[in-house]
Amino acid sequence: MVIISANARGISAVSTPGNHCGTLRSLEDAYGLPYLGVAAGFANGDLGGLIG
Repeated sequence: MVIISANARGISAVSTPGNHCGTLRSLEDAYGLPYLGVAAGFANGDLGGLIG
C-alpha cells in the first residue's frame, strides 16, 4: 500500500498485520470521524503511526 498525504510521516513500514477495516479505522481517526462497524476493533490493524 502507498499512502500519499500531507500528514504522512515520511517513508515507513508497519509490522502490525491489518486488513481493509484497519485502513478504514486509520482514515476515520485522521479525519475525526466515528468508526463504522468492525473498523472499531483493534484486531483489524492500525496505520495511525504513518498518518497523523
